Amino acid sequence: MEPNFIRFGERLFSRPIDIISLPNIFSKKQLLAVSDSCGGVYIVTCKGEVLQHLPTRDGSASSLTIDPTNWRLLVSVMHSRGRSIHAFDITNRFKKVEVNFLCIFKK
Repeated sequence: MEPNFIRFGERLFSRPIDIISLPNIFSKKQLLAVSDSCGGVYIVTCKGEVLQHLPTRDGSASSLTIDPTNWRLLVSVMHSRGRSIHAFDITNRFKKVEVNFLCIFKK
């Protein structure tokens, strides 16, 4: 039996960290969000077709979750000085939404 490998996009991601399924709000296709520590977040189909890239500048995307109260994709992003949360509106083509939340780690 051959192993079944899934590719996302034209090349494999550098370091995929988290994968979650997105709620089917407007799309008939089941979509996934995949965080890549070096490239941001990718919205992909279950077959690996990349539909959209959500960049996270100056940091590494890691954990993903959905805020069901307002249908936002929340992305935890590690920076050199701490961690921040990036929010993307699922109902508005993943438009970035400003949030005021920053975690700072002190030594």
